[in-house]
Amino acid sequence: MTGKNKNKMLIVLVGVLIIVCAAYIGMTKYVKDSEAKKESEAAAQSEAGRIWVTEMAEVTGVAFGNGDSGEDGMLSFIKKDDIWYYEDDENFPVDQDLLASLATAAGSVEATRAIAESDDLADYGLDTPAAKVMVTDGGGQEVWLLIGNAVGSEYYLKTADNETVYTVGSDLMTAVEEKGLYDFVKITQLPSVSAEKILTMEVDLDGTSYKLERNETETDALAEDGTSADGETAAGDEVSAEEGTAAEGAVSTEDEESTEDAASSEDAEASEETETSEDTELTWRFYEKGKQQSGDHDNLGLKLAQSLSGMSISGCADYDAADSKLRSYGLDQSKMRMTYTFDDDGSKNSVTVYVGNMNEDGTEYYVLVNASSAVYTISAETIDGIRSYFESSSADGSSENN
Repeated sequence: MTGKNKNKMLIVLVGVLIIVCAAYIGMTKYVKDSEAKKESEAAAQSEAGRIWVTEMAEVTGVAFGNGDSGEDGMLSFIKKDDIWYYEDDENFPVDQDLLASLATAAGSVEATRAIAESDDLADYGLDTPAAKVMVTDGGGQEVWLLIGNAVGSEYYLKTADNETVYTVGSDLMTAVEEKGLYDFVKITQLPSVSAEKILTMEVDLDGTSYKLERNETETDALAEDGTSADGETAAGDEVSAEEGTAAEGAVSTEDEESTEDAASSEDAEASEETETSEDTELTWRFYEKGKQQSGDHDNLGLKLAQSLSGMSISGCADYDAADSKLRSYGLDQSKMRMTYTFDDDGSKNSVTVYVGNMNEDGTEYYVLVNASSAVYTISAETIDGIRSYFESSSADGSSENN
């Protein structure tokens, strides 16, 4: 084959290769486009199959009540400038996260199925609904949602202006069922503080005052040979004297000087380790009616500090109780007061808790915290536990057994 024919053949092969590559690229693109189209169609079909009872981009109002509630008997919340308010009292401290969850549950209700219109709503518990929810979108449009009987883990639901009955998940019913205004109150918790940070604790109980003060004393660790820290310091002085004498009679050579410097460095490190081995022991001084009591009260101090550091607000009974209402909570003249100071990043802070009556079911006590006008609740188990520490303590030091 001549050189001319070889060139022609090469050109033909290159052309064939280009055609094959183009065909491959085109086929690959076609397959990808087909798959994307199928996925898009499947997603569209899936979305088209979803049943939305409400689908609001923005919710600006939520109200709810039981089936017998009229509009006047419902709890109503409105949203202004991205903040939720209780409509009847905008000073009420609303828990923003709880209201946001409620608004989402009411504004995005998806049904699992739609049931044909029924002439007998009693079959679904919708003649007298268990709950009513009114949700308002950003344009001011209101939708009333009526919740009926439970069916498995779901509920029957319909809108007030449509007879179609749906089955929906439990999110909305869970958000409103047996909920009152104070289920949506924002609670200001007690400061988070560890027991080790508490410095002093005072408890006034039934007219008797008790106080515990933390007393920090440094106790030097014993040396391995049983000598005290003072003995170690004296031994260290003797070593220094011996080194000084040796240094005076030493031959002035570079090797000997190097040896002495190394020995001096090791002694200095040993002395530093001895100083840092000192432990800090925490003890407590105990006072009753202003008089310091004898005996070991460290266990009482530890238990009380742990109880106070673990104490938390469990609920709110009245966010702004007037003086005239405090009597009903037993807080006009509380029979128990607890004050503790603690180290707050280098500065001292304190908390005072005034304890009033027990609630009706005997599970919580009404309390005031510092100068707040909000009446909160703390578990009876916590308060009674603290009371028991002092009811069993005495001036002779028996509290060490608590």
